[in-house]
Amino acid sequence: MFMGSSAKMADPISLRHPAAFSKSRNLFSMAFSDRKREELFLCQHNGHTANSLRWASIVCAAIMAGFIWQDARISELGYIATNIRVFGVMPVCFMAWYASRKLALRRFIHCISAIFWLSFASLTAAILLVYEPGPFSLVGTVGVSSFLLILCGIFTFSSLRFWASLLVGMLTLLIYYVAVACWTNAIAEFVNRDLLTAMALVVGGATVSLFDERARRRQFEMSEQLQNSYLMVEQQVHERTLELQRTNIQLYEEISVRKGIENKLQASEHRFRMYFEKSADAIVIVNSKTYCLEAANLAALVMLKCSADEIIGINLAVLSSDMQPDGRSSQERYAEIVNLVKQQGFHRFEWHCQSPHRAPFPIEVAMTLIDDGLSPFILATWRDVSDRKLMEQQLYQSQKMESIGRLAGGVAHDFNNKLTIMLGYVQLAAEELPDTKNIEVYLDEVRLAAEYSRDITAQLLAFSRQQIVSPCIVDINSIINGTHKSLSRLIGDDIDLRFVPGENLWKIKIDPVQIDQIIMNLAVNSMDAMPDGGVLTIETTNSLLGEDIASHLPLSQCDYVLIKVSDNGIGIDSESIKHIFEPFFTTKDVGKGTGLGLATVHGIVLQNNGCIDVASQPGTGTTFHIYLPRDPECH
Repeated sequence: MFMGSSAKMADPISLRHPAAFSKSRNLFSMAFSDRKREELFLCQHNGHTANSLRWASIVCAAIMAGFIWQDARISELGYIATNIRVFGVMPVCFMAWYASRKLALRRFIHCISAIFWLSFASLTAAILLVYEPGPFSLVGTVGVSSFLLILCGIFTFSSLRFWASLLVGMLTLLIYYVAVACWTNAIAEFVNRDLLTAMALVVGGATVSLFDERARRRQFEMSEQLQNSYLMVEQQVHERTLELQRTNIQLYEEISVRKGIENKLQASEHRFRMYFEKSADAIVIVNSKTYCLEAANLAALVMLKCSADEIIGINLAVLSSDMQPDGRSSQERYAEIVNLVKQQGFHRFEWHCQSPHRAPFPIEVAMTLIDDGLSPFILATWRDVSDRKLMEQQLYQSQKMESIGRLAGGVAHDFNNKLTIMLGYVQLAAEELPDTKNIEVYLDEVRLAAEYSRDITAQLLAFSRQQIVSPCIVDINSIINGTHKSLSRLIGDDIDLRFVPGENLWKIKIDPVQIDQIIMNLAVNSMDAMPDGGVLTIETTNSLLGEDIASHLPLSQCDYVLIKVSDNGIGIDSESIKHIFEPFFTTKDVGKGTGLGLATVHGIVLQNNGCIDVASQPGTGTTFHIYLPRDPECH
């Protein structure tokens, strides 16, 4: 608490070797070379001196008060001693006690303490002179002991500095010597008996004061150095605390930044994981060494109709059909593709894929080799092109049919013109020739052949959609009912003809003759498919064409009237179904069919913005579905 800001840190050697303290003090005065340091020590020492003076004044007052009761017993003049005690010693003790408590007088405390002890010695000598002569006299046993006790108190309980204690001791001895010399006749006895003891006590007491002051100064230095060490350690702790706080702030900022980066990485990982899982295209990750599937998104599982446990870890060869679109084996083709991917880093190709729950189907594959620095892998995107291939086939078939239709239409027009001329001249020849029966027969054969050829050209024109039609709003049920009798005669008695008309059937806009042609051609086709008889069923119904049907047929989502013609005949194989609507295609024997019946039906349906679909398997019969759009004016 007495350390100044200029105090220096103690040398550790000084703490271990007390002799090193003397280097910083004056040899005689023992004062510190540093003035401010000396002032701090004196301030501290003055406090100890004031505390000692306070207790010394209290003890001395108590001793004097204790001897008041025996003053009258010792001597008849004891009241004089009592007065000296009460009006002399007591005020001196009180003033010493009061001065020891005043901080303003603290700097003069040594002088006040010296005055107190000298005054107390003088008043004690006066009291002892009252008892002269006798045992309580100045040179008596009690008197000498009293002065020796006062000297001990000066050197042991006053906390005076060495020179002050030595001076006060000598003055006290001088007071006693003067009192003995002036007011008694025992100076010789005092010199011979007590002077040497008193002198030894003064020298010894001064020596004690000297070592006490040295000890106090050493303790002051040690406490100062310890305080400096404490302050230095405290400063180091404070600096270290500030450094730790700065480090903690930096760590907190780094942790915050790292957490921000981790959050962004997690968000990015989640985003790309969602891209992977929610992608409409099938995406798989393949090991670049083992070519086994490591991951597959939901679209890939749906495409393969498998669960993740069924395909994760299996080799890609298991998911490949035996042969590929180019006619080569999957193993040969796959080795070539892998080499291309490793060389170019990317390759796009078509592939025939399969799974345990799905037959082989075409897919478009885009493979990318990705090297993330840890374990290279192949990212493959699969796209099911089954629908696209089907549409391409339908487009190709439509273009082929359109080309054939144009050719057939052109030929039919020219052929029909020539047949018209032939029929005209046959009729003129029949009118002008004489009535010759044989010639008439010949001309009838020519006419029949020309009419048959004209019917064929009419079918070609219907197929090519160049036939002249007169569409009107009609009721399909009424038209089919009108043809029921003629159909029964056409197909024969061994075939059971059934008609199931739909209720509240919508009206359509079409040429009634075209409906007859559709029904007749389909009935003839069914009759040929049932040589041993069977059942021919014609049904009509309203159809709200939904997305599930519209996605498989070239139709828009709207209202249609459905005509369904089915039989339980021999059926049609899958290869023939691909060609049944082509003109001149027939599975009948030579001379038993032209191959234009179903082509004519197909042309009429398309001419009226409809669609025809066929479902058949060998041995189970055939069903034709004809969709004709509802007339909007009849809604």
